[in-house]
Amino acid sequence: MNIQYFGHSYFKIETKGATLAVNPYSELPNLKTNKPPRFKADILLISEPTELFNNQQTILGTPFVLAEPGEVEINQILIKSIFNFSFQKNDVFFNKVIFKIEAEDIEVGIINDLREKVIKEKLFEELSGVDILILPVGGDSPIDSELAISVINQIEPKIVIPAFYYPLKKKLEKEEEIYNDFLATIKKKPELMEKLTIKKNQLPQATKIIILKNLS
Repeated sequence: MNIQYFGHSYFKIETKGATLAVNPYSELPNLKTNKPPRFKADILLISEPTELFNNQQTILGTPFVLAEPGEVEINQILIKSIFNFSFQKNDVFFNKVIFKIEAEDIEVGIINDLREKVIKEKLFEELSGVDILILPVGGDSPIDSELAISVINQIEPKIVIPAFYYPLKKKLEKEEEIYNDFLATIKKKPELMEKLTIKKNQLPQATKIIILKNLS
């Protein structure tokens, strides 16, 4: 399994069976988003139907789109889209969902927002013990460092991949500076990578923080 990061909550996950795109954002200069990279995908996962997660035109091909609660199996990849909570925008209610992906004997959980420090029972049952957990960890994100660490401690993943709420145009000396507050609180030294390539037998025993370079 290969995982790449393009800023905000936008990820590319490649498995033997298919390529997945997760939460492609629109180019919004007032929110500091970069131009979202384009690539061909078989499956497109949307955590919520807003500009920062649902730029379907960015993705090439004709992917299967999963944006509401449900479950699907495609090319030996099992994906569960789990209801998180509803929100209102312009007098219309929308759902936010959390994803669990099972492929190549690896389980990946993807969270883009949470309202409670203690994970609801349904979400905990689905996500507890996932191998890889992707979630925002502070900054302008809806999940601050304290809440992110609470979630990590409850789920106990093998690998945590931080996501930042908005990709930054400003250049940093070190990519991990985006996550300073989170890293200072969790007190784990991260590993910085351009791409995570992982097999089941390569997963660490204790929780490891892997910061993926923003490739946008």
